[in-house]
Amino acid sequence: MPDMGHIVASAFKVALVFLSEKQCLTFLPLHCTPLPPKRMLKSNVSAMGYVNNNHFIQLYTRPGFPMPSIALNWQRYRETYAIGWETPFRSRIEQFGRIIGSDVATVESFDIVE
Repeated sequence: MPDMGHIVASAFKVALVFLSEKQCLTFLPLHCTPLPPKRMLKSNVSAMGYVNNNHFIQLYTRPGFPMPSIALNWQRYRETYAIGWETPFRSRIEQFGRIIGSDVATVESFDIVE
């Protein structure tokens, strides 16, 4: 998912939340202007989960559910006009950070140290 999340988010103009046992990320569109905040919070968030180590499922979420950190590559490669995608989700991302365990990665890639 770290390789495809930005493509899916950009193609469908959604915030894409990816949840699994070992990695959780939020992907935002790289190349589109954000929608008005009220509209974005209602309909432009999709969630998917990776289950049984072999397939993805669509997750149905409640309004205002906690969201994982935004994937770092969004900061690196987004257009300047896409910055506003992050704003409506900040409090939800902070909430997720307070409840997630330390054994779950919230970045796309990381170094494995012996």
